[in-house]
Amino acid sequence: MKKWFFIAVIILSSGHMCFADCVDAQKTKIETFLLKHGVVYQKQWIKLGYLDNVQLNVVIVTDQNNSVVAKGLNVKIEGYNGLMTAAWLDTEEIVDLLKALDFMINTAKTWDHKPLADYTEVVFSTTGGFKLGFYGEPKKTIKMNDLKMFVSCDCGEKAPRLLDINHLEEFKTLATNGLALIGRR
Repeated sequence: MKKWFFIAVIILSSGHMCFADCVDAQKTKIETFLLKHGVVYQKQWIKLGYLDNVQLNVVIVTDQNNSVVAKGLNVKIEGYNGLMTAAWLDTEEIVDLLKALDFMINTAKTWDHKPLADYTEVVFSTTGGFKLGFYGEPKKTIKMNDLKMFVSCDCGEKAPRLLDINHLEEFKTLATNGLALIGRR
């Protein structure tokens, strides 16, 4: 009986620590608004697309006076355990993300058919804990297919979702479409 109680305490404590990490993390403008109490608002979700187990959406938040208060990108990541985590990017962060994706795409191309002496990562991160990047393992000759893209969110499952490196271009297209859509609304 004591053994089961001890295991339950550890499991509950672990879950609480993970939640505490999310609560204490820096928030984007969208998250800050959505966490306000006593506010009536509407969230409009516009699906941009999927990359394996990662979904991108534009989110537009309006208040009870029908005034737009926040716009941005929502990235939902299905973890290997089947649970979903979500990250929010404010409009300015989408612009930074697009610049980072350009840099990553060009960097990955320069690594193609070249030696890589050390394990190397290229990473972009946001205020809300979203991370996107890619990495290469040491090899005498790197090929594009050797590189792996990853996305993660500091809240929830800490293990990044690994994707094919070619999804960098597709992620950029979806984020570009999202930014254009935000500009039209």
